[in-house]
Amino acid sequence: VIGPNGAGKTTFFNAITGLAGLSAGSIVFAGDDITRQPPFQRARLGMRRTFQSVQLIPQFTVLENVLIGLHDHIRVNPLRSLLSFSGRDPAEEAAQQRVVETLRFLGIENTLFKRPVELSFSQQRFVEIARALVAKPKLLMLDEPAAGLSPSEVQSLNALLRRVRAESDLTVILVEHVLSLVFDVSDRITVFDNGRVIAEGA
Repeated sequence: VIGPNGAGKTTFFNAITGLAGLSAGSIVFAGDDITRQPPFQRARLGMRRTFQSVQLIPQFTVLENVLIGLHDHIRVNPLRSLLSFSGRDPAEEAAQQRVVETLRFLGIENTLFKRPVELSFSQQRFVEIARALVAKPKLLMLDEPAAGLSPSEVQSLNALLRRVRAESDLTVILVEHVLSLVFDVSDRITVFDNGRVIAEGA
């Protein structure tokens, strides 16, 4: 999805994820009308997103930040936790292993125990993408992931998006101003201007 600043691209994302209401129309996801569902229920259906500005919790490690993406997948049994010799629930251990696998997929597994302040800006971007990917969503929405990246870092993002396409069974909606990236990875492009779709196609 491309278009000038203020065209409505982020508002489009907010409407899909339930962070913005609709004055008209409806939102259908996987054949179901989800217009009245709150954001947490939409997340349970398999939606994940990133934001224009990095939204990491500074006092958390990368592991903890990415674990947030599994908040509705971890079902901790308190009794099992009490009886576990390790003191940890197997569901928690499985979630942590999922985080490690996702960071490895993104090539940033060495950041696992670091905090955001210790990371480069591009690493922070990739941690946000990891948090969105870790739950294996059906729909991944990336809001200007190349913003603030150098040309070489954009190439790394390009390679990542190509891997996601090749190795994951999900749909990606990308809002982006770096048109070389858009044209290289997109199957279909929609152009917004002043809240309206003015062009769409391959």
